[in-house]
Amino acid sequence: MSLTVGLMSLFVERLWAVIPTSPYFDSTRALALTAGLMLCGGLIAFLMVWVEFTVISETSALTFMVAGTFKEIVTGAVLTASHSALPRRRPRAPAGGRRGRARARDQ
Repeated sequence: MSLTVGLMSLFVERLWAVIPTSPYFDSTRALALTAGLMLCGGLIAFLMVWVEFTVISETSALTFMVAGTFKEIVTGAVLTASHSALPRRRPRAPAGGRRGRARARDQ
């Protein structure tokens, strides 16, 4: 399945034209960083599936469902808290705002 998806993305996304111009692959350091991040994501996904299998085999599925619900609640709380802690961005002034009118008046 992964071979099929890889081949389809190669042709649909024209990776032979995109990868040489990508900043993620333009140097050895960038390539190593990109590969490392991809491997870390894959390792985390593998470990999560392994832990899920172990928890279900050692306990019941009900325990896993309760833990999953708790995880969703904690995730929502963390995202809400982190979003409210972010600094607010000021809206941009429309083009030709106060400064534009002042310049036109001065001319």
